[in-house]
Amino acid sequence: MIAPAESPLLVPLKMGTLTVAGRLFKSATSETRSSVDGFVTDELLDFYDPMTRAATPLIVTGNLYVSLQGKSANRQAGIDHDEKKSGLREWVDLAHRGGSRLIAQLNHGGRQIATSAVPGERPVSASERARTRTRHQAAAFAT
Repeated sequence: MIAPAESPLLVPLKMGTLTVAGRLFKSATSETRSSVDGFVTDELLDFYDPMTRAATPLIVTGNLYVSLQGKSANRQAGIDHDEKKSGLREWVDLAHRGGSRLIAQLNHGGRQIATSAVPGERPVSASERARTRTRHQAAAFAT
């Protein structure tokens, strides 16, 4: 049996400029625990709390939409407006308190979207998006 101090899971890992304290990661998922309009909630933070208390070295968030046209699920967290920054900051702070690094999984649902998150508009797929991209839409992915 390997002693905890000798475990390969506890060996730091460097990925480009990012170094994490070990090799146990929480992979990207789709949690659907935000508010209906994409704000971080206590429910979402409570989901991540055990991972951060366990000092999981790297946590990849669930899908975060960058524009409503790409929102793929009800109660999906968004990173599309400045008003959401305080909740997102709480999420980052929770991870950092536990010694975890947090990476955001940016998402556009594309053709997977069953109904539009924008009332009165139809879903926008990635191929349509490429044909009709506006400056605002392109900027949403860059910020």
